[in-house]
Amino acid sequence: MPIPVPWSDYSADQVEQLMAALLTRLMPEAQRVDGSGGDGGVDVRVPAVGGLHIYEIKRFAERLKPGQRQQIQKSLLRAVRTQPRMVAWTLVVPLDPTPTELEWFESHLQGLSPVPITWMGRTTIETHLSAHDDLLRTFAPGSVETRALDRAVEALGRQMGDRPLTAPQRVGVVPAPATSFQERREIFEDFPLGETVVLSGLGGVGKTQLAADFIRGHQTDATVVVWATASSRDLVLATYAEAARVVLGPQDSVQQAADRLLAWLATTEDIWLVVLDDVQTPADLRGLWPQGSSGRVVVTTRRRDAALAGHRRRTVDVDVFSVEQAARYLRSALREQHPLGDDIDGVATDLQGLPLALAQAAAFMLDRQLRCSEYRRRFADRRRRLSELLPEPEALPDEHRDTVATTWSLSIDAANRLAPVGMARPLMELLSVLEPESISAGLVADGAARNWLSYAIWSAAGSTGDIGAVDIDTIRDGLRTLYRLSLLRQDDDIVRVHALVQRVTREGLDGERRSSVIWAAADALLGYWLRGGHSGELTLTMRANVDALRRHDQGELIAGGHKVLILAGTRQGEAGDPRGAAEYFDNLLAMSAQQLGPDHPDVLELRGHAARWRANAGDPTRAISIHEELVKDFARDKGPDDVGTIVARANLAVCRAQAGALADGIHEMEQVLADCERLLGAHNRHTFDARSLLAGMYGEAGVSEAALAMFAQVAVDRLDALGPDHRETLAAQGAHARWLIEFGDPRAAIVILRRLLDARTQRLGPDHPDTLATRGNLANALGKSGDVRHAADDFDALLADCVRVMGPNHPETLTVRNNHLLYNSADMDPDEAANAWVDLIDDSTRIHGRLAPETLTSMHNFGEWLALAGHLDQAAGWLQVALTRRAEVLGAEHPHTLATGAFLAQTRDAMTRRTPSVTDG
Repeated sequence: MPIPVPWSDYSADQVEQLMAALLTRLMPEAQRVDGSGGDGGVDVRVPAVGGLHIYEIKRFAERLKPGQRQQIQKSLLRAVRTQPRMVAWTLVVPLDPTPTELEWFESHLQGLSPVPITWMGRTTIETHLSAHDDLLRTFAPGSVETRALDRAVEALGRQMGDRPLTAPQRVGVVPAPATSFQERREIFEDFPLGETVVLSGLGGVGKTQLAADFIRGHQTDATVVVWATASSRDLVLATYAEAARVVLGPQDSVQQAADRLLAWLATTEDIWLVVLDDVQTPADLRGLWPQGSSGRVVVTTRRRDAALAGHRRRTVDVDVFSVEQAARYLRSALREQHPLGDDIDGVATDLQGLPLALAQAAAFMLDRQLRCSEYRRRFADRRRRLSELLPEPEALPDEHRDTVATTWSLSIDAANRLAPVGMARPLMELLSVLEPESISAGLVADGAARNWLSYAIWSAAGSTGDIGAVDIDTIRDGLRTLYRLSLLRQDDDIVRVHALVQRVTREGLDGERRSSVIWAAADALLGYWLRGGHSGELTLTMRANVDALRRHDQGELIAGGHKVLILAGTRQGEAGDPRGAAEYFDNLLAMSAQQLGPDHPDVLELRGHAARWRANAGDPTRAISIHEELVKDFARDKGPDDVGTIVARANLAVCRAQAGALADGIHEMEQVLADCERLLGAHNRHTFDARSLLAGMYGEAGVSEAALAMFAQVAVDRLDALGPDHRETLAAQGAHARWLIEFGDPRAAIVILRRLLDARTQRLGPDHPDTLATRGNLANALGKSGDVRHAADDFDALLADCVRVMGPNHPETLTVRNNHLLYNSADMDPDEAANAWVDLIDDSTRIHGRLAPETLTSMHNFGEWLALAGHLDQAAGWLQVALTRRAEVLGAEHPHTLATGAFLAQTRDAMTRRTPSVTDG
């Protein structure tokens, strides 16, 4: 049951602190920010799907007055204006609405907001507090914290009377300006008296120097300036005690001195500044936060905990230098040695703008008289550790206490001690071998990653007892811990880690551990990618991570033949970049042959992939040559009846057919099928594959009866062997339907395709490429059966989905673009339609090649459109090009060649029969 709370006894500050603590307890990922005006009216932010859920806390416990309604409305409008990622807004107020208030909220206020808004009232709040009653004890009026401050104020009044300070007082040592310090004054814009700014960020971004620069710029206006090293509670108390002695005179104890200093800060009209530098544990500041309307507080910390937020506190996430700032810093640091600065921009990019690293690299170059280009050469050498590229501890610049490497190593150690204990270090190890700017949070929560993390934590704990399984929530908590220590950033599902943090982490791994991390990351990438679909965005992200993995791999992945290497190249080609895929496999093949030898089975497999993508990239001659050599090598090493040899022969037959030698391809594939049936049996998957490939060749050759009979047989065979829901069974049914459309029986195809679409949507999801392809075939079948309007509408919707899921240049998208124009271009503006056809042909030429069947089909279709639109001369030109190329690739007797020739003849006949133009005499 809800616990009744006497809200009228609470001050506005106590209500806000209690509500924020409750929301943080309910949602650990919540981040409290100042709600007094500097933050756009936001009190608590919670990451949500697609953005942020904003919680606005108000103290109102009585019926809302007009002015209070206006305050609520103003807060909502500020959040709408200043929070572009807001997806929901909730008013948190210890007051249940009356019907009138609810109507105002749900009609008037909701009408002002583009996102849903909700009211969390007294009943809901008190229900939650009943499960967290310790918060009531902590924040209740008259609690220990409140009474201590009250007593200190009373004692201060007796001690001070009306005695003013007679001279500016300084306590603590403000660090000297760093050499070539770069100002970032915008960080302290809108910093009125009475507020606190918390500078949070990665170790080495310059938080302490920013705080010191602020003090230097404002200390002449302040009566009291206190600089406290806050790495422990004892250090803060010691500095407070010294400040109390200076300001108030001798005190009886350290705690009493701290209480009285805080009381003086809270009540004085003298201007004061306090810096709490390097807060390592937010709990150390419990009861020690300075407050007062006459002062400003600056806190520096690597932490991002919700406990750092509070009333009139604003958190600033301090980032690295911009490219311009980093280059400007290095030019200044090396100004006395101009010859050294031959590649300043390169060094700034390599170090990713991190101030601490830039300072230490500049000192290293100056000490050793190294040019920037030489430093970059050493930096790129993976055999060198980062410690070899930084000054010795005694030569660190600007009073640095630690090198970059030591700074982050200590942060990782600290994170590893936080809950979930032991998770942060192995998690960072996993992140350290991936692409720093595009790591999916789901990737490190994948099953393979969870298994490795479970083992890593178990082995670090001494390898005793059973291995405890790490769940997804624990991994999310581990990521959050690394975030709290500013060791990573997380925007929605994307995790970002500074490349130097990754390098420091990797350099802490021994050989065996590094190999284990590399393989675990590869397993996670493979599983996540296979389950994640075929979207263009996913392909780019995963390829970037595989590329990063290969940079850090020292041969483990090639030696083990990890399948993620094959998947990366294949998906690149399938995403519409066959040339890139061919180059990728050529590179991987060269590295594998060097490491494993030219006759290793993995190398032979890679040669097949390289040949396939060479053919798809428009180089069939080179592809055929590779396949021929591969067949000879398999036959020599494995024998003519080995499965590998048979598969290589099948790939060669397909390549010949695609290159225009369709009759040769059919002859070779018929032999492959016969050998599969003889050696492997009629129901082997390789036999099924050979039969399906041969059926496709028959279809391309226009042998309709043989093609349809064979496709029907393949569909039955797959169904019997694999079951109705297997992907290959569904693929066989789709191929059968496609050729039914091609050979003039679209109505029979519609029956198959509708059933197939239901199955694929249910099994694979609506955005899977197979599902999208089925929708395309169904729309085409509808159009061929006479339902042109529905076909046009279906292709409209399908084209938008293909572009959204796979991008405009994916091969499947190009096919849909062609069919979309077939059914829609007649109703388009003629110039718009013509431009769309030309753009499609250009894109198809770039993606598939100038002689690819897809390109020639679009060329033929454009020629038909031009003729029907009355542009006979242009139509004849396009059709002639299509005819010449189809004859070259497919042969003069191929059905597609004959169809283009027939339409060209009709066009020319129409040109001779049209009325001659009248010209001016």
